[in-house]
Amino acid sequence: MVEKAVAYDFLSLTTISIPIHLTMEENRKDLTTKYKKEKVLLMKEFHGNYKVEPIYVDQERLCKKRLPKSPEEYKKCSGGQGRIGSKFTINHYFQPYPPFSLPPLSWFIRGITIKTSKKLLNLLQDMAFSLRQAGPPSE
Repeated sequence: MVEKAVAYDFLSLTTISIPIHLTMEENRKDLTTKYKKEKVLLMKEFHGNYKVEPIYVDQERLCKKRLPKSPEEYKKCSGGQGRIGSKFTINHYFQPYPPFSLPPLSWFIRGITIKTSKKLLNLLQDMAFSLRQAGPPSE
């Protein structure tokens, strides 16, 4: 069970906090997560999933015709020189309660959801960049 609040800038004047209660199922082995709503303001349906997959950047050059199936195999065939990236896939489904499911209110809610999702993905990307730049802790 996770309780979060999503912030939305309403007409660039004030920030509205929307509380979200989610049930999340994580599979750390496959790097997948499924989530569904418990209580979401104005939403009838709210669920989805996401997955993080490794991308072996230099596999064609360093591993030749062998395709690695795990980071350990990639490290072995590339001699520790290969770079690993990440592919993030998200599937998100939501449906507001009536009358919010009718245009033009549905367009506004869809716009809010898309804008918030893009903002969250950009924050995730910025955090990953910061972690890569930080390097190992110094003693």
